[in-house]
Amino acid sequence: MTLSLAALKLLALFAAPDASAFADALATPAPHTCRWSFPGGTPATSTSCAPPPVRYTTPGPKPVTLTVCATSPNGPCSTVTKPVAVLDPRPVVVDFKADPPEPYAGDTLHLTANATGKPPFTWLWNLPGAATATTNPAVLETARLTPGLFAVRLRAANFFGSASRTFYLRVQNPKPVLTGLSLSTTTPGIGTVLVASPNLTGQPPFTFLWTLDGYRIGTERTLAWEVAGFLPGPHTLALRVANTSGFASLSRIVTVQQPVILDFRPVCPNLICLFTVGTPVTFNLYLAPSAQPLRFEYDWMGTGTFAEVSPAPISHHTYYQPGNFRPRVRVTTATGAEVHTASQFLLVSLGS
Repeated sequence: MTLSLAALKLLALFAAPDASAFADALATPAPHTCRWSFPGGTPATSTSCAPPPVRYTTPGPKPVTLTVCATSPNGPCSTVTKPVAVLDPRPVVVDFKADPPEPYAGDTLHLTANATGKPPFTWLWNLPGAATATTNPAVLETARLTPGLFAVRLRAANFFGSASRTFYLRVQNPKPVLTGLSLSTTTPGIGTVLVASPNLTGQPPFTFLWTLDGYRIGTERTLAWEVAGFLPGPHTLALRVANTSGFASLSRIVTVQQPVILDFRPVCPNLICLFTVGTPVTFNLYLAPSAQPLRFEYDWMGTGTFAEVSPAPISHHTYYQPGNFRPRVRVTTATGAEVHTASQFLLVSLGS
């Protein structure tokens, strides 16, 4: 006869005066005998199929062996060994978390601790501002705290002992503070896009107001403004940020540049700028008097590819396929490159 054994179940606690019961489940037909082995435990062995509680003096994995034998003549025996995790009942504070995790002065915090050991626990929190709490989670009011780094000391205790641990909690300043403005350029040209964003601390949500010489030009966190309506020269770019705790302002000087390219246009024989395939088209490129161009690049098809490069302006181009085109030119100077799109579309047809 083959004997089958059900799963072993053991829960024992180190130094527990009332060690939990050791229970087994057997699926072997009666009559049968049982023989248990508990190395390192007390008792170390048992011949009862319902063994007494077992106590261990150290925590860790412990092997437990059960042998079941049928009582019939020459009855076969079956043996199984399984590890049992013996837990340490003494408390150990593992960690804690704050909600919200990045608090600002004025927030109500909920502090939750995790501890190992045998429940139930008692808790004692020593909190910033000479406050204490005996619950888990604990509540901390930060309205009277000055922003900074604070120590939070927690003591967890049970029947077997106690453990303490100190954590650190940073309470942030809710007021907006502007530490800088990042600009795509401080010398934007008329018709180009100026991109600016703040280096900012404080508690959201914020409102933003960008101004140039006092004129409102944006209300988003990141400014993307096409420079227009201002004469070349220095101007004051300013940002004002506000929230429910206050406001902050910061400004930078930007120097608006006269554009290198004033205009780029085809010379059209009629109002609709109609040409036939194979006919040269004349283009006029107007540059600022102070411009010192180094290179000219042309995207005759208007597809985004500047396929023709020249050290001097190119005044003619011939289209060998029909279509609707709006070419572009890119002029490079010592200070950078500027792109200008033709002010008029061209319609090139096969002709009559």
